[in-house]
Amino acid sequence: MIRTVTSGRLATLWFENPPVNVLTLDLIVEMDDALARLESDHGLDYLLLRGGGARGFSAGVSVQAHLPAQHETMLKTFHGLLRRLWAGRLVTVAEARGLVLGGGLELALSCDFGVVWPTAVVGQPEIDVGCYPPVSALLLPELVGARRATDLILTGRRLSGVEALRWGLFTRQVEGEADVEAFLAELLSRSPAVMRQARRWLRRSILEGLAEVERAYTQDLVPLPDYTEGLQAFLEKRPPRWT
Repeated sequence: MIRTVTSGRLATLWFENPPVNVLTLDLIVEMDDALARLESDHGLDYLLLRGGGARGFSAGVSVQAHLPAQHETMLKTFHGLLRRLWAGRLVTVAEARGLVLGGGLELALSCDFGVVWPTAVVGQPEIDVGCYPPVSALLLPELVGARRATDLILTGRRLSGVEALRWGLFTRQVEGEADVEAFLAELLSRSPAVMRQARRWLRRSILEGLAEVERAYTQDLVPLPDYTEGLQAFLEKRPPRWT
């Protein structure tokens, strides 16, 4: 379910898929359509992205969508949403609360700013099911350094919101609605036109690098037997049998 609310120059986009806000292909398409509508409203300059429900932001993209038969559609659909965030006119903020895992973390990192609750659980668990997060493989070395990026992606470790902020994954820590509103007020005091010009250059290398990592994911990772085995093991609720 998608819900949008606008207040002045700020739009809030809520997405919800109980219990842990898994990003199904249908939900991603709905989000992309909603974002396109908000982007076309030139009375808006800012977007707050929030996961609804009690469990937080998102536990990631559906495992079923990663299966070899669907992976190209998954990449095209999910990365299409992220490209719209990167290349769009709205200055974006993700509110990281509860579970912020896998594609959920990639979605949060694709916003210009991220505010995080200290109780958030943040990580890239894709390695546990025999794959890796292509967008985070591109973004994390620049955000947190090569060693920490390697640790996150190759071990699947979870960080608390406090640790994730300290590592550089997020912009500010918040502990209530007042903190979120204070940060948004700070942004609203700036020139959105100037910020849009600056972010064009900040985002340029990401847009150029994504196509390369998508090709590597499709051509080198997906054909591996362990890719399919890890996903099937997760769906069948059993330990994977790696080659």
